[in-house]
Amino acid sequence: MLADMAMQLEASRHMVYVAAAKSERDDGDLAFFGAAANCFASDVAMKITTDAVQLLGGYGYTQDFPVDG
Repeated sequence: MLADMAMQLEASRHMVYVAAAKSERDDGDLAFFGAAANCFASDVAMKITTDAVQLLGGYGYTQDFPVDG
């Protein structure tokens, strides 16, 4: 599960970097890559946080620990 979370994070980071590079070059396909990076990164962020709470069990819900949701 942790490896999947790390792979998804790196993939979304790469997509954001590609979109940023296209923005600096003012490429014609920036709209697609920007929208795709935004959509994918936000979906991955939600999935990773949900998986982290599942991984930590009840500790992810209580405010007694620094990983509370």
